[in-house]
Amino acid sequence: MSDGVVKSTTEGRTAIDNMLRTIDRDVAPSLAAFQRLGDSLSPELFAGAAADVFYGDWPGVKTALQTAIDRLTTLSTDIKTVNANILAAGGNG
Repeated sequence: MSDGVVKSTTEGRTAIDNMLRTIDRDVAPSLAAFQRLGDSLSPELFAGAAADVFYGDWPGVKTALQTAIDRLTTLSTDIKTVNANILAAGGNG
């Protein structure tokens, strides 16, 4: 971090926009879809020794996925706020 420097370059804004787009359109929705798919499995659809391992592991995996979604959503919001504040302070460039 550079103390006293307030800047948001074109390259920085492009990277920010790409990160936000990736979080909002790709990663978070994909993780949520993966959660739904995991939740859709049941012993009537998926059974056996490997399925038993899956059912034992799934609650922890699902929690980790939700934590990732929550953290990415928070990161996205924080990035938007910080960049808006930098631009409002005149750090455009």
